[in-house]
Amino acid sequence: MTEPIFYFSVPQGDRTGGPECMHQLADAVIRRGYRAVMVPMRGFRGRRPDPEYDIYRYETAESIDDSSNCVLVVGEVSPIESARELRQFPAERTWLWWLSVHNGPDPRSRYFRGSTECCAFEPRADGVPRDRLPPIPENTPVHTTHYADATRAGLLKEAYRRTIAVYSPSKSPRTFAVESVSLLYNRRFIESGVGFLAQSVYAQGFCQTILGRNALPVTDYLRRPDIEAQPLNPNLVLYNGAKGYSKIRELAPLMPDVDFRPIENMSYPEVCEALSSAAAYVELGVPPGRDRLPREAAQFGTPSVLLCRGSAYCWDDFPLPAKYRIPHVDGWPGLLAPVLGDVLANRTEALADQAFFREWVAGDRDRYESEVDAWLEQALRAF
Repeated sequence: MTEPIFYFSVPQGDRTGGPECMHQLADAVIRRGYRAVMVPMRGFRGRRPDPEYDIYRYETAESIDDSSNCVLVVGEVSPIESARELRQFPAERTWLWWLSVHNGPDPRSRYFRGSTECCAFEPRADGVPRDRLPPIPENTPVHTTHYADATRAGLLKEAYRRTIAVYSPSKSPRTFAVESVSLLYNRRFIESGVGFLAQSVYAQGFCQTILGRNALPVTDYLRRPDIEAQPLNPNLVLYNGAKGYSKIRELAPLMPDVDFRPIENMSYPEVCEALSSAAAYVELGVPPGRDRLPREAAQFGTPSVLLCRGSAYCWDDFPLPAKYRIPHVDGWPGLLAPVLGDVLANRTEALADQAFFREWVAGDRDRYESEVDAWLEQALRAF
């Protein structure tokens, strides 16, 4: 029997955290002596990976001709666009990677938010972040929560809401049909027996509390490009332009002397140069996974302050001291502004406070390689 081939269904052409994770994992598989092939998802923008991912090794194909000796990895974004591939694989050779929980079509994931039921908000007593939550006895999924209804009737109502939403390009019966089929297909898929991977502890918490399933951790690691030393701008605070644009309007008026600038429309080296010159980074968005920007800030010696929404709620995913983790409650700008002001006024102290976080970020590659080994051992049991 020949060695198994690993296929990855990917939104080709996108340059975001999820596609990069897929290319990193393909490269890791190849480094372990197996073939790794990227197959484009239907309906997405491109047919070729973004050129920035040329640093990783992988093959490409338009389709899978023979799946008999293969493993398939898909993301949570839109499984129905990988239906052609999913039909070819049994559950034991299929893996769903929860990269960005909120980007999944199911309302239970899209509207999910962190709580003490799924992960720890406060720093752990021993000061050691967990990479994997304790396993649970697997049980039936929860279909109805206080924020989402994933019964058949609930999903049809959700399809209607998305059809008539402001962002919907066509409020037609056909759009409603497409949304309905996508949601129902997705529920059947995520509640089947496929294997689960999780890029964050937050995603593990979602899988356990909502879907009644355990997920193996497979995180990611940061690229570390060589960049020229940048002069420090002591008044510059960066934020994620794609995720924090609404909240910056609430924070900036409280700090009129601070130069808030978004990170957007930049190449990766440009992001790194910007972070290395900034006095601080502030996370205001709703990270759907273990987002890179706070970690990238850390690797360039830039302190961060987090508004703890989404995965930022989970200390295990962003193990900063409690002082720099601001709860998302009424009046949060009044809580965050003085902390950020103190970081700018006493940057050396903030850097000392966040030394462990930088150390933890520096260990991401070693943790990742161990996680890949554990996953491959499990995946290969299917043969």
